[in-house]
Amino acid sequence: NIQQNYDSSRLKDASINTKMRNLSLQILPRDASSLIRLLGRHGALDSMLQFCRQYCKDISDIAEQSSGDNVFGESEAEEAILYAYTAAIAACSKPTSASLPTREEKSWENDSNYRSIEFLLSLLHEMEHGYFCGKHLVRPNSYTLTAVLLGVDGGLDALKVLDRFEKDYGNDGGARTVDDNDGIVTVQVYNAAISACSRSKNNSAEKRVSRIDGWQVALSILQRMRRYGPSPNDQTYANILQACAESGQINVALSLLKELQKSSFPLTSKIYLPLLKACANTRNVNVAQSLIESMKENSLRITIEHMNSYLSVVAKCKESARALEILNEMFDSKVGDQAIVPNLITLNTVLSACANSDDFESARDLLEQIKEGRFKVAARGGTNSRKSREDVIRPDIVSYNTVISCADPQMALELIHEMRLSRRNRDGVVLPNSVSFTNAINRCRVFINKSQSIDERDAVLDIALTLLELAGDDNVNVYVYSAAIWTAEAVGNYQAACS
Repeated sequence: NIQQNYDSSRLKDASINTKMRNLSLQILPRDASSLIRLLGRHGALDSMLQFCRQYCKDISDIAEQSSGDNVFGESEAEEAILYAYTAAIAACSKPTSASLPTREEKSWENDSNYRSIEFLLSLLHEMEHGYFCGKHLVRPNSYTLTAVLLGVDGGLDALKVLDRFEKDYGNDGGARTVDDNDGIVTVQVYNAAISACSRSKNNSAEKRVSRIDGWQVALSILQRMRRYGPSPNDQTYANILQACAESGQINVALSLLKELQKSSFPLTSKIYLPLLKACANTRNVNVAQSLIESMKENSLRITIEHMNSYLSVVAKCKESARALEILNEMFDSKVGDQAIVPNLITLNTVLSACANSDDFESARDLLEQIKEGRFKVAARGGTNSRKSREDVIRPDIVSYNTVISCADPQMALELIHEMRLSRRNRDGVVLPNSVSFTNAINRCRVFINKSQSIDERDAVLDIALTLLELAGDDNVNVYVYSAAIWTAEAVGNYQAACS
């Protein structure tokens, strides 16, 4: 509607004063940037760029024709164009979510055409040289350069773009600054380049190379910052550690952490998070525990995200007892004398630890505690102390599916029935999905493979066929059918498998 009014006002009113009034009152620079971001979030990149270019052209024309008039001068036009293009470049740099509603293949733009170094740099050049704003060009600021680097994947490409920025804007080069005391290529820009080192390209052949060189490029950028500036901050080191972790260089990351601990650099909790996530990938629970202990010793704030990452390591190492012990410590607020309230991710991770350990009893007990309302949502401030139903953490589909993945066939069937009956509840409705039925039928196959009794095996096959029938048309997919076929084959009932 805004764009329609804007277009109609441009066509209807030819006078420059009317056009300026419409722009000033209807489409302020911040409103234009908001509209660009909105279109970008919904994947309408063609429409977004069309609006951005037309808006900036009108802004430039207004500034050129109204010299001497203070309504909309050259500096205001330059700033409006800068904000509009920075928002547009940032929108093109971010991959559009494939899960957005009302997606149509014919109108959906190909993200890879926009999220490329060549296209993003062309937008930057278009912003600088495509519009007239007095005697000088529209120059970027550090946010614009950061937006470009968000669309770069891989260390070598990030280094090439960073070198170009240093060459063009390293001595400011007439570019705008966010802070009068800083140049345009700030620590924020360097951090974005280092962050790109931990991202890999979509091409499988290039993905392996970008992962290998990523951590090395990240460390080389760090050395450049230490020698020539800007000074690295905690986000710099967090991004470098993330790049090392993504490349599988956990020992390099730990060595860098030890170096920081011995130096005068002020450690923050942000630095530890990528290391904990790396421990989850390598399943190194002892290192993860030592990291948490180190944070306690240095009096650093341990957040729920740190604890969830730690629990993820424990879950992958199949240590349900340790996961439950950590949860009890969190529940009793004994983690480094800090109050850390578990959330649903915490509880589901502990359930996963129990499932991976094949500890159904512990998983079922924890699920019952969640259903009974033992765990509360973390307080977010405010003076209203009245409790309500919304204060209680309730199990979701992940909670049930995790418990089903370690249940015996009969209990899996009962949990499916419980989920189906939840539609009668006032709140807390958790209906089974295809994953629920796949997990339940797979448990039947596991039980059949362990059982020696023919009668038991046939009875379990009946449960699997009942589950397949309960799934109906809405929850049946290839995975559900595959699980049922494998279960029938495990019994030796090839007629059922073929049917």
